[in-house]
Parts: sequence; C-alpha cells; structure tokens
Amino acid sequence: MGKDHTVKAFVIMSNQGKSNKHGRIDFHAAVRHRFPELCAIGAVAMQLFSHFHIANGKRPDFSPDFESPQASDIGFRSWYQWLLFPGSKSHTEEMSPQAHRARVNGFKLRYDIFCQKVTHTGRVRGAEDGIEFGATVEGVKALGLWSQGGSFRNAYNRTLPIDAMLALAYFNGERKDNYFIPRDFLEPPAALLSKIFPFIEEEDTEYKSRLKRYGSIAKDESLVYFLDVLRLFRRILLQDVAAIAQKQPDLSLLRYSPFNTPAFHAYASTTNSIIEKAEAQARENRQNLPEQLTQTFAAHLSAVHLQQQLQQNQLEELRDAILGIATPGAFSAKKRKALSEFEDGKSPPHLSTRRSI
Repeated sequence: MGKDHTVKAFVIMSNQGKSNKHGRIDFHAAVRHRFPELCAIGAVAMQLFSHFHIANGKRPDFSPDFESPQASDIGFRSWYQWLLFPGSKSHTEEMSPQAHRARVNGFKLRYDIFCQKVTHTGRVRGAEDGIEFGATVEGVKALGLWSQGGSFRNAYNRTLPIDAMLALAYFNGERKDNYFIPRDFLEPPAALLSKIFPFIEEEDTEYKSRLKRYGSIAKDESLVYFLDVLRLFRRILLQDVAAIAQKQPDLSLLRYSPFNTPAFHAYASTTNSIIEKAEAQARENRQNLPEQLTQTFAAHLSAVHLQQQLQQNQLEELRDAILGIATPGAFSAKKRKALSEFEDGKSPPHLSTRRSI
C-alpha cells in the first residue's frame, strides 16, 4: 500500500452469473478487514476450516486420473469439480437459488437484520459503507460489478478498485498509506500452523512426486496456488481467532483444535497484549500531532509501536531464559552484549525480530 509495504488481496474470478451470461471474467476482490469479525477473507478461511476440521469432511483427490472416461491428455482432475458452497448432496452439486435465499433469510432473522433485498443485502450495505469511508462512486461500482456503460471497464481497465477495497475494510479509501492490520504482524508459532489443514505438506510432497513420475502432464498450477492459499488461510485464522477470542471467550469455535489448546491460549494472550500496548502508545503520540500529520502517519506510528512492543516482549523472554540458567550477577560478556544490542534496537543473531510469538 505504501512505498515499502505490499498487501495481499484475495481475488475470486467468475465467468458466469445472473449478469454475466457470456463467459466474461469478473473479479471479486477484498483485503483483510480492520475487524476480524467482518473480514471476507477470514470468512472463506472459516468455511474451509469448518469443512475439514468441524464437519470432518474428506479432502479432494488432487491426483489426475488417466484412466477416467473423462480424461484428457493431462488426465481427469476431479477436484476441479468441487464447489466452495455446494448443495446438500455432494461437493460438486451447486446450491440451488431457493436454498441460497432460505439460508440468507435465516441469517437475517437470527441477527435481526431488515432489508427488502434478500441475497443483495450485502451489496446495499457495501455501497453505503464504501462511499461513507471515502471510496469514489466509480470505485464502488467497479468493485460491486455494477454496469457503468461502455466497454472500458470490462475490456480494458482490469485494475482492482483499491479505494473501494480499503473503504469496505473500514479504512480511509482516500489514503491507502493508512491501511494497517496489526494482527498481520504477529506470526503464529509453526506448531499451531501445522494443526490447521495439516494435509498441505503431504499433498505438496505427493504433487512433486507425480511431477517426477509423469512429467509435464502431471503439472497442476491450480493445485500449487490452492495450497498456497491454504497456507495463507491458516495463518489468517490463527491471527483472527486470537483477536476475536479476547472479546468473545465463549465462542463455540474455541472448542475445536487447535483453538482449545494451551499453545493457542498463550499465543492469543501474548498477541493481544502486544497490540493493546502498541495501539495505546500510538494513540498517545497521535494526540500530540497536528490533524494533517496524524492522517499521514497514523499507520506508520502504529507499525513502529507494534514493532517496539514485539522487541520488548522478546527482550523479556530473553532475560527470563538467561535468568533461568544463570545465577544473579553471573551474566557472561556475550550475553550482556546481546542484551545491550537488543535494547539499542539491534536484533541479536539468534533472536530475529520476526520470529513466532
């Protein structure tokens, strides 16, 4: 978003729909939301977690079937038929419009939401929020795929409407340099990451074996990208659920592994403490800045204070580790130098400032 900061966008491509009958490629894009409860990316990640971890659904067969009657030169890839939101009978059955309407109306009734539109409720609110948070009307139309007349948008301008994406993430659509997600900076421990979608590494190994055995006909770029997305999703899930757990300790999701483990509870407690301290310091500093500078440097201040809190937390861990193996006053010269460098803002060789918390 800024000169030295890039952000991953989640983009879903579609080639058919109620307003797309001719195979046009449409893009539905989002960035991570300020509030994890409202994050579209986290919602898709949660849908997949629900399938694989709560419903104990089977995973697709990612290997090509060269014996299938439907096989082409590269075999038949049955997993291409799987749907993210399937019907009730199979993973390849489309959800009917009637079932879709019934599900949406059920949510509206449960959460006391009134809107004359049924499946377009989100589009109404999205347009209102987008403009309220600084997006242009053109950006909102582009993100919502509303017709704008002519062929410019459909045929030539395929860039993502960043202003509308930021606005719908509850950031200022006019200032992309203010986009900052604190929880994205707090890396989950590898031991927790491996508990979500644990088949990723196995499928990656099997895919590489197929490439060696069959050569180019086994190549599957879609699978490579899908596994990469799952790696991103498990990281997002841990970060988002850690943030939500503090506000909703009775959340039913916390009954499932790995969210019910001591390791996750420790991660959630540490990350929330770091974020709270960093945000408090950033707010205090912003009060001493003119409004114009506050708008310009808000995200930068938050990032700086978050990094400082990470370093402080790691310094405390380092001290605890040293005190656990040394008697008072018996620090070695090497350890004293490491502590001194760390307090000066340098990271000791054995302690990266980006390590898992």
